[in-house]
Amino acid sequence: MAFLIPENIKTRKDVANSTRRVASAFQIGTDSASTLWFEPLYDPSGKKPHFVLFMPDRGIVVMEVFETDFSGVLGTIRGQIRVKLDGKEVEKENPLKRAEQFAEILKNRIATDNRLDSYSIPVVASAVLVGLDKVQAEQKGFNNSIPLDKCIFKDHIQAAIEGEGEVALLKALIKIYKGNDIQEYPEEIEKIIRGIIQPETVIENIVTKESKTQLSIFKPDENESNVVRVMDRKQEAMAKSLGGGHRIIRGVAGSGKTLILVYRAKLLSNLFPNKKILVTCYTRSLAGQLRWILKDYSNVNAQHLDGLMSEVIRNSSYTHPGYKGDDGSERVAEVAQKAMN
Repeated sequence: MAFLIPENIKTRKDVANSTRRVASAFQIGTDSASTLWFEPLYDPSGKKPHFVLFMPDRGIVVMEVFETDFSGVLGTIRGQIRVKLDGKEVEKENPLKRAEQFAEILKNRIATDNRLDSYSIPVVASAVLVGLDKVQAEQKGFNNSIPLDKCIFKDHIQAAIEGEGEVALLKALIKIYKGNDIQEYPEEIEKIIRGIIQPETVIENIVTKESKTQLSIFKPDENESNVVRVMDRKQEAMAKSLGGGHRIIRGVAGSGKTLILVYRAKLLSNLFPNKKILVTCYTRSLAGQLRWILKDYSNVNAQHLDGLMSEVIRNSSYTHPGYKGDDGSERVAEVAQKAMN
């Protein structure tokens, strides 16, 4: 089964049912080496494709989902698709054309990375017609504006969900990958590709005055340029699946808890550029490192927890209550209450 990022896409209420079905189908219909991203943010403009599938033995497929079923499609005109929406006739953008635009951006990013010069990495585009089979698509005139051999249809999706996807989806994908041989990439190349598809997973590196050693959560320096460090798939999926409310992430030292925190902050910054995001930690040296890593995210503030509490006290015109008492709970409660007032 393919690895989904985020893992919770199949149950998210803010995602259309048709899109969730596509995620389920590709999870079942492709093998465990494959990774399926929902809306990865690699386009500098901030636009996101519906899905990007990376199959290490084949290449990359950028997919746009067209969810309207047979009864809602009226036909095609000028390369656009006419549909009935809330009783009105409207035009929808050609999903394959949109997928091709995102695929071209990804191709350019790969082409400009000299670490990949020795490798052929196919990037192809596909339209997922989740509400139409091929015959229905032809009846509605899709073949006038969309090459149907670049499409995945509802019968492929249904077959995968019913457990026959390894045959149905793979056949469809082979047609889409037409002319590209099966190949295998070294682990380091796979990491580079994953870092291009989801840039925020690349682990950055700094050396601070407080600590001359480089922490394992950071990328190597120029003398180690052949080494690639990105978050692993589990860490990335967890960071994107946290949702709202309180979450506790447990793990031994070096397991990637701070990585998940940093990635989450970057993700929220991109999604909510007008919101302020606070990242706190217990040590001053780590706070300095986090500020450096997140320096390009103007709405993110990384702060040492004690410094944050002192700032709250000053801003509330309150005198620091000192450190009397055993556990400090009364002090924290008093400061918090004053801050809220």
